[in-house]
Amino acid sequence: MTKWVLMRGGAWNNHPVNCRSDCRNLTHPSNDNRLIGFRVCCLPDKPPPHPVVMRGGSWYSSPRYCLSSYRLGPRPDPRISTIGFRVVCAAPSKPIERAPLRGGAWYYGPGFCHSACRFGSHPDFRYISIGFRVCCSAHERTNPRNPVLQFDCPQTHDQPHHTPMNIEIVTQQAVSLDLAEIPAGEFNMGSESGSSDERPVHKVTFAEPFLMSATAITQQQWREVVDQPHPEGKKWDRDLDPDPSYYKGDNKPVTNVNYYDCLEFCKRLSVLTGKDFTLPSEAQWEYACRAGTDTAYNVGDVLTKKDANFDANEPVDVASYAPNDWGLYDMHGNVWEYCLDRWYASYNGAPTDGSARL
Repeated sequence: MTKWVLMRGGAWNNHPVNCRSDCRNLTHPSNDNRLIGFRVCCLPDKPPPHPVVMRGGSWYSSPRYCLSSYRLGPRPDPRISTIGFRVVCAAPSKPIERAPLRGGAWYYGPGFCHSACRFGSHPDFRYISIGFRVCCSAHERTNPRNPVLQFDCPQTHDQPHHTPMNIEIVTQQAVSLDLAEIPAGEFNMGSESGSSDERPVHKVTFAEPFLMSATAITQQQWREVVDQPHPEGKKWDRDLDPDPSYYKGDNKPVTNVNYYDCLEFCKRLSVLTGKDFTLPSEAQWEYACRAGTDTAYNVGDVLTKKDANFDANEPVDVASYAPNDWGLYDMHGNVWEYCLDRWYASYNGAPTDGSARL
């Protein structure tokens, strides 16, 4: 009896990496999951009339016919003693086995909260110390697409590079989401004095500015977006718990969410606002965290209790501590934050343009 069968093509609730042409997965033949379908095919009645290609020569051929570049094109229907074949299959795509977390968390020491620190988590993992923040292109401020949720975009602000773009979530509760403008520029990503996964240090250049939420997504922001119906009456791709956090509080960061929950939130926020939101890449996150600094933390080489929430008993409200120079709060401590990338154990081969490494 067949123990396993192959599935191809991905499904409506999968990440794009699981929908690639070469992606394949296994399932038990008795699995009747609602995500699984099939199609049929049959062999043509007659072999195709066009020639097929043969390579490699044979036992009775002269060396000329065995050259690496030599090819022969007979009809597809001869059967003779000098013709054989070999088989190939598409290489299986590599699933996302781990996703990066950045920033440390409330119950960790400062050694896990420095700007270059990174940790790999299973993408399905939900925990009381894991949250996220969102980002989008700075050009999104001037390119609305019939938004359900409204943006207020002040043109000036008293803090350089922190041009707040306020999302007003139109429900009975007035909820907003501030985005800080992160300038174009370059920085050295990683740390030679940190662990091996923070090396090698490499230069990353951002040709364009981008926007990042000034804080981790709060429980109130999460709930107001998750409770919104699809503007076209469709079903959202993935069900989300409107109140997943263990430590409750409207202004506390939402936690107990996994990588795919975060992507679904970004997708919903994009549909509702008409702007393309996603998780930040690791490079975007570290660049924004450092805010022009090259020290261990964006406040210097030492992190104190007046700078961030670490070695604590629980997460605190977002923005309980002073922001960095680019208007971002809680980049050290409070909660770990998911990034968009696939986890790699080093920066060998990492992009240098700030994009996510997928």
